[in-house]
Amino acid sequence: MTGTTVHEAENDVLRWKANGLNQAQLSAKIYEPLYSGRASKVTTAHFLCKLLDENFSLLDPQENRSLFPQYIVEAIDYVTTP
Repeated sequence: MTGTTVHEAENDVLRWKANGLNQAQLSAKIYEPLYSGRASKVTTAHFLCKLLDENFSLLDPQENRSLFPQYIVEAIDYVTTP
């Protein structure tokens, strides 16, 4: 993800919050491009891995697991278990 893309995404979220969207509505807006097929799930997973590595690599892996919803933990387990 380029710095510009991250900046644009952050601006989108700030704008949506300013427009009064609640957490569920924000989540739906963020997920919509994946659901509609306009964004690649593989590319999204790649960026998630990069963000996790950059922001959570200093924590104990068990601590990391406790920071995320169970479905995210299960998804990561699924794709990383041989």
